[in-house]
Amino acid sequence: MKKYFILMVMAFLAVNATAKERPFYNSKCNIVGISGAFGVFANIPVNKYYYNDIGDIEIPPINCEKEEDIERWLNKQQIGKKVLDYLFSYHGYSLSETLLKKRALNNIQQNDEERASIGVIDKETILKEDVVPILKHNYIYLEKSGKWMVFKVDITDDIIDMVYRNWTKNDAYNQIAVPVKFIKSGKIYKSPLKTFRKISKKVPELAFFGQVTGRHPFTTNIGSAHGIKNSDRMIIYRAKERNGKMYSTRVSTARACDVKDSTARLYTFAGGQASYKKGDVVLLSPNENSSVSFTGNMMNHSYGLNITYDNRIHLSKAGVSSYMMSMIGVGLYEHFQDRLYAVENEWPYYSPVIINVGLGYGLGFQMLHSMEIVPYFLAQYELNLFGPYKQIFTYENENYDKNKELLTAHAVRVPLGVKLNVNLIYPLQLVVGGEYIFNFHFSDDGMAKNGENSQEEIQTPTEDFFFKPTGYKRDGINLYVGLRFNM
Repeated sequence: MKKYFILMVMAFLAVNATAKERPFYNSKCNIVGISGAFGVFANIPVNKYYYNDIGDIEIPPINCEKEEDIERWLNKQQIGKKVLDYLFSYHGYSLSETLLKKRALNNIQQNDEERASIGVIDKETILKEDVVPILKHNYIYLEKSGKWMVFKVDITDDIIDMVYRNWTKNDAYNQIAVPVKFIKSGKIYKSPLKTFRKISKKVPELAFFGQVTGRHPFTTNIGSAHGIKNSDRMIIYRAKERNGKMYSTRVSTARACDVKDSTARLYTFAGGQASYKKGDVVLLSPNENSSVSFTGNMMNHSYGLNITYDNRIHLSKAGVSSYMMSMIGVGLYEHFQDRLYAVENEWPYYSPVIINVGLGYGLGFQMLHSMEIVPYFLAQYELNLFGPYKQIFTYENENYDKNKELLTAHAVRVPLGVKLNVNLIYPLQLVVGGEYIFNFHFSDDGMAKNGENSQEEIQTPTEDFFFKPTGYKRDGINLYVGLRFNM
């Protein structure tokens, strides 16, 4: 039986060696071995993280300040080989796959049983294919000076092959070297769960993932106890096989809502239909839950460019996103380069530059896994900035600027609008929208001199010399189109 098991593993390695390396996530390889400071993973109440008890790893206080120094020290201490010995229960005289089989059997989830029962995959294959991922997913986690560090125990196909080829040859087995490689580091927070979330984001291999457990409603078997929060981005993967090689393809992008301790509903934002019968897995992929849009807009005799930032603050179980919105924009009036406008003293001014900023709130309704319609309102402040036409005149053999004063018009605006976000290549979207703007002009600032050399200044209402004569309005319908980047 032992020889048969070894032959199966070696055959699986041979297939791996001939296939292109592609990511593979599924329910049966949802397991990671951790050596070192296990505490932060012990606080995650799931059967994913297993402690490799190779003893304490004491980092020397000197000559080991940088991650690269610690990596060299770990390799000098042959920590990688100690992990390999532990996994194969090697104590100097024999190797055993008992621990590996135990972890593989413990890792068979309910979905695997269902997949086996409907013929998607058989139990023997589940056990055989679990051993190699279990060997390849071992890490060293250390904490020092308020910082966490993750190192990978690099057990490759070649190393596994050498183990099985030297199963009964202790001298040859003892010569195997297992390198340890630095992966990432980061800050330790007071909350172990927050630290875990940061580790998951920087080291995806350590992220926890669960299974799709239902379609109506769309649910998963992981929740707040596993570090999941409302609106967290979740990537759905499906296992495929090609030329004897298992790999995962991305099915869809979803977000968590109605999060409970050990369950959560999911709402699809992009991609196809997930399936629990096909063994689809749900991988936590935290992001900023926000987006930035760059749009060009056009309204009554003016056009401009806007940057809008949407921050998703909540996602309901019906898939409705609540957004806090902020924006900044600049614009110009038509023929701005060709026209000058005279104030009361008949001195010319350029067409104004429009600057506006705003805050608002919107609700996003997902449709067809590919688009979102967002009704919203904003409160804006707008500034119209009139620059003087620069003329030089001579007085008593000295040159003077004829106009120096900037003229400004101030307004409060309330846009009520709706925009449509359509997936192009998610997270990139096309955004098209329209809004009706209520404009409340409240003051003008700036004076113009009454004559070339006069010290007298006169008030210059912008309504009188610009808005009324031109018929330009700052209220009415505004249309825009652009691109949205989800972050």
